[in-house]
Amino acid sequence: MKIFTRELRLKTETARQTLDVTDKLASIVSESGVKDGVLLGSAKHTTALLTTGVKREETVIANLFDSMDLLDKTKINYLAARGFDPKIVRIHVLGMVLGGGLQIPIRKGKLELGEWQAAYLLELLGPSEREVSVTIIGE
Repeated sequence: MKIFTRELRLKTETARQTLDVTDKLASIVSESGVKDGVLLGSAKHTTALLTTGVKREETVIANLFDSMDLLDKTKINYLAARGFDPKIVRIHVLGMVLGGGLQIPIRKGKLELGEWQAAYLLELLGPSEREVSVTIIGE
């Protein structure tokens, strides 16, 4: 069993942004030499996360951000009374709800994603420099 690790550093340019990281992850898989296993990815932030979604479909991504706005319309005022910025609290809660990591199977040295899937970094509170930890486990 082989364990291979890499760090990605990514820069976002807007408050909310999606970055397609599929090719970067595929390159790390190739570098690892692992033919069969799993890629584990984790954004090392509470206001950015990794996920999979529909590739090259900007309306789906826009709908995701519109859906996230529903949380902004909720009341998380109890923390505001304790000195926390309500907007930041909402973004942290959203990050917990959506989750921060992803797992993608590796078969024959390639990411095993569906035909219409891609891997994304979702920026929730940018612009910022982001770190992503990638671990590949397999043979």
